[in-house]
Amino acid sequence: MTVVNGKHRIESEGDRLKIYTSAPRENNKANYDIMKQLATYYNVEFYKIKLISGQKSRKKIFSIDI
Repeated sequence: MTVVNGKHRIESEGDRLKIYTSAPRENNKANYDIMKQLATYYNVEFYKIKLISGQKSRKKIFSIDI
């Protein structure tokens, strides 16, 4: 998954997602916003999404309990 600055949306790129967020990086606000978008995209509760790697990187790996 790749994170890009911009208006909130999720695009599929083959086997990866490109997620756009306008939330600032400070205090994990961008990661929190990405997790909210993923919860909506996969129609799961927010607490079922966990950031596995890439906390301070544009490339991230999340775990989603479905």
